[in-house]
Amino acid sequence: MAGVGAFGLLTYRLIRSGYPGVRYSWCLNACLALGMALTTPDAVDLFDHSRSVPMLTTLASDGLKILGLGFLILFLGTLRGTTRHRRAVIVLTLATIATETILFLLAAPHPVGEDLVVAPGRVGAFAAYLTVFVAYGLAGLLIFTISIGAVVRSATGPLRVGLVLITAGSITGLCWVAWTISDLAALLRNGRIVLAEDATSAVLGATAIGLAAIGATVGLWHSTLARLIRAHRARREYTRLEPLWALVSSAAPDVVLDPGVSVRYRNAEFALYRRVIEIRDGYLALRDHLPSAPNPTPAGEANLLVAATNARRTGQPPTHTTAPTSQPEPPAEGEPLAVEVIWLGQVADAVRLVGVPSQ
Repeated sequence: MAGVGAFGLLTYRLIRSGYPGVRYSWCLNACLALGMALTTPDAVDLFDHSRSVPMLTTLASDGLKILGLGFLILFLGTLRGTTRHRRAVIVLTLATIATETILFLLAAPHPVGEDLVVAPGRVGAFAAYLTVFVAYGLAGLLIFTISIGAVVRSATGPLRVGLVLITAGSITGLCWVAWTISDLAALLRNGRIVLAEDATSAVLGATAIGLAAIGATVGLWHSTLARLIRAHRARREYTRLEPLWALVSSAAPDVVLDPGVSVRYRNAEFALYRRVIEIRDGYLALRDHLPSAPNPTPAGEANLLVAATNARRTGQPPTHTTAPTSQPEPPAEGEPLAVEVIWLGQVADAVRLVGVPSQ
């Protein structure tokens, strides 16, 4: 119940956003999820208190799935910036639902145990019912999957991520609808189909709905996920710089700004920035023992830093009075801190191989 309530509140919030594409995408997910829920074994058991309720539950489930596919095509129209075919889509969807209802009532299937059984003289009507459902579903999903390709290629950022996920859900949905052909084959062979969703259909349906829902909410979670990814990278680089930081701070302990800091996701980026500053302050402390010419390789840089650290610890006189940092000129592209972290990370890897001198 809590999950249903949370889903309802989120749906209400997105529908109130005013963007038609959001409304259509969430109406799509709501219809498919409810349609799938009506044919789960638990739902069948819940409503199995008369001979007619399971039959009507199956009809309602398929009708909701068809309605959801109609919302999918309307969603495609908002992505392409056109509402020219909106009325035709609505009319076709409602006409398909009406046709399905008539065929279902003509077939008059009735539940027997866990199956939905059709009388021998009415198998043709129920086969037509399943055929219309499969044809409408495959046609709608194929149109959507093919047409959205150009939109995905032109999109950028979070929108592109969301559209890729929705497209993946559409492709999974094609497999889900195509799986209904197995019901059609069972009907023609035995005159009955399984009343509840089988395991394969349930997995395909849940995957399709899940991908579409995640893609539709990309605006809500993308920025949070991006921050978590940046924080994870910052923590990784912070740990990677540990050998280089330990080397320079062992020769110049005063460069450490906050030795007891605990690096977590919320402060990882700032901690990495501070560690770079501490390393560069250590470079300045060792500048009298570093050569004036920069070393072009991380391994050469590491060897020079190890030698400078040993010289400073043992009190050897400076080799010269001034010296620039030995880092080569960074490339013009890229953020300065990112370039700095890349270079210092390479030097730290080389220091790890050389080894930090014991104090």
